Amino acid sequence: KAAVEYFKTLDDLPEEPVFVEWRNGRAVRIGGP
Repeated sequence: KAAVEYFKTLDDLPEEPVFVEWRNGRAVRIGGP
């Protein structure tokens, strides 16, 4: 659920898959543009 809430905070959702990695309790986007 945390990942879903994180994606909701993004202004625009990328068409290509975006991987999220948890670092120090924070979601960090990896890959993508």
